[in-house]
Amino acid sequence: MQATTVNADLRGERDWIVVSVPKGDRIFYRKAVIACGGKVWHHVAFEYPITLKQQMDPFVIRAAAIVAQAENDGCQDTTSSINPDR
Repeated sequence: MQATTVNADLRGERDWIVVSVPKGDRIFYRKAVIACGGKVWHHVAFEYPITLKQQMDPFVIRAAAIVAQAENDGCQDTTSSINPDR
């Protein structure tokens, strides 16, 4: 099997990560931010045709900024999906 080179953009710090990578004729984008004092991740993800990149970029940029600014949104309602009795 021959290796495939992928031009992925992966960035992050201690409390956030962003990945943008082409998948065939599509683009996959995800941004995740640790929220609620480290208890949950807030994230946004998109997958769309590469041909729509120019139209999607402004929307993706706005959505990513909102996720980054929403660090404490919804924290009072935080429950674990693993153990709902916590």
